[in-house]
Amino acid sequence: MSRLTQIVLTIACIFLGLLLASQYRAQQSRSTAVSLAASGADQVAIISDLVENNASLRKEIAALRQELASYQGAGEKSSLEAMVEELNRMRIVNGLLEVSGPGVEVQISGGLSALDLQDLINEIRNAGAEAVALNNRRVVVRSVVGVSGKNLYLDGTLLAAPYLLQAIGNPRDLQTALERKGGLVGGLRAAYPQVKIEVTPRENLVLPIYQGKYEFKYAKPIK
Repeated sequence: MSRLTQIVLTIACIFLGLLLASQYRAQQSRSTAVSLAASGADQVAIISDLVENNASLRKEIAALRQELASYQGAGEKSSLEAMVEELNRMRIVNGLLEVSGPGVEVQISGGLSALDLQDLINEIRNAGAEAVALNNRRVVVRSVVGVSGKNLYLDGTLLAAPYLLQAIGNPRDLQTALERKGGLVGGLRAAYPQVKIEVTPRENLVLPIYQGKYEFKYAKPIK
């Protein structure tokens, strides 16, 4: 439950308590007045007034309780929805969910260095990509393109040309960032004239779940 909802509920509970205390004092005062009244007509009038006041107060209390319940229900729902949204966002960031959406594809016909591919991944992330995959393997924050001999690897899995880099995000923003004058793609084309690099916007891409494992040896949650 959010802090705002807790404050609203606290104020409502205090107000409800004041109403109940006021009702009790009114009943005590009316009872005393009834016992001291001299005539039957006065007693009837006082009792009638007391019944009406009690009925009105009960309606106010019922309305307040209903409003209190609605605030509490709305607060719990919004808190739960916020928790679910945050959980799904973290699962997307960590590649634990298959995702789909618009974006761009970068097709690379020949070989690039591990550093070039890593720079390309970083460039497309900085351009606003929300999810990335290379050769149909999900790329997450901890992913690294490495080299062993003449072979390239993504998180320990062998990569082979041609390379296909897919990124979900605003297609126009991603394409503009990649192909801007003096940008990374332009530099790669100049450095590797024999390699064909094409950036193509796509209406819908589907990126797979991250296939690696998350293992934590040193980081532990604080209790």
